[in-house]
Amino acid sequence: MDKTVLYIGNFSLPDGNAAAQRARANARLLVQAGYRVVCVGCSADVAYGAPVKLTELDEAGIEYWSISLPGSVGEWFRKITSIAELEPFFTRPGSPIALVIAYDFPALALLRLRTRAHRAGAKLVAESTEWYGSFRGFSPIGLVRELDCVARMRYANRRADGLIVASDFLAQTYADTGRPVLILPTLMPDRVDPARIDAAKAGRAPGPARLVFSGTGFDPKIVLKLRDGLKDRLDQAIDMLQAAAAHGADFRLDIFGVERVDYLAIIPRHRAMLDDLGARVAFHGMRPRQEIIDHVLRADYTIFIRPDNRLSLAGFPTKYAESVHFGTPVITNRLGTLTRYHVDGQTGYYVDPDRIDESGRKLAEIFAAGPDRSRALSRACAQAGTFAPESFVVEARAFIRHVEGA
Repeated sequence: MDKTVLYIGNFSLPDGNAAAQRARANARLLVQAGYRVVCVGCSADVAYGAPVKLTELDEAGIEYWSISLPGSVGEWFRKITSIAELEPFFTRPGSPIALVIAYDFPALALLRLRTRAHRAGAKLVAESTEWYGSFRGFSPIGLVRELDCVARMRYANRRADGLIVASDFLAQTYADTGRPVLILPTLMPDRVDPARIDAAKAGRAPGPARLVFSGTGFDPKIVLKLRDGLKDRLDQAIDMLQAAAAHGADFRLDIFGVERVDYLAIIPRHRAMLDDLGARVAFHGMRPRQEIIDHVLRADYTIFIRPDNRLSLAGFPTKYAESVHFGTPVITNRLGTLTRYHVDGQTGYYVDPDRIDESGRKLAEIFAAGPDRSRALSRACAQAGTFAPESFVVEARAFIRHVEGA
């Protein structure tokens, strides 16, 4: 491997957020495509202005470096406009940088990075995985954040030599640029032993259907200011489960990423419903990723519903890819790029949040079929390898060659 990909973004290394998981999986994909990979993320352990820190060198030879997180408003403004901390990666000895990939990068910094990459003889790829909603009200940081998002999505990304996007929606958005575009859903860096999946399913105690919901973005102080509201419509999932209970369904839903008190601050109408459902719905709040994965492995299904808006259409749900990768079928609604991969009765089931009673009846039938049905779907999910990096090597290699030759 004599060419280097410099992969830069606001991912919290080593694996502190969903962006870091995606970056790790994409880095493995790039290695399999024949490149040396240097990842540069962020860490709270690096003081602002301190030299970059080598966080990890993994078995695939991927270097993970961390730069500082801003600790004040002034530092944050400098962070979104400057690329000074990245200069050492352009001047270090070793294999030449062939490609710079900037993950959801601030607009002005992205334009400066493009200039620096070209000066080094490299091409710049903008990776775009989300298109934020907007806030109600006014705050200086909120205004800058919205302006930066507009500038990045509508101008700076279009100046890149190529684009990696998470969805068909974004691919269509940038189709008129004439730039090479690679659609990459959320891939999974973890290698899964099928025996571990079988053991988790077989070892689960008999009883009601086990469901898991895992999400973020339930801070009432933020959600109530968002024009688009909740990114994950947990409320609609609970509405459908309440309807399923009315049709005799027996289930338990474990909810991670939100406390009951915060959920009810956002959806107060559900207080009586949750009281009625009782122990069938349990809130666990924020928990370590590995603990949640263990629950997903033991579950019959995961469940999530997302609204049909720009924020949801622009991205690809990490929780979907993660669940299927770990062999647990998914109950969800039809939405955007997810429909490329989700097959009703194979990787899980579709429900319609606009038809609560009909969906509740369908859920009751699914749960009544027992664990044998979910285990059959589980085996199909695990064996497919849909979201493993190696499934996208051919597309990634062709994309990079196209960008390099552009």
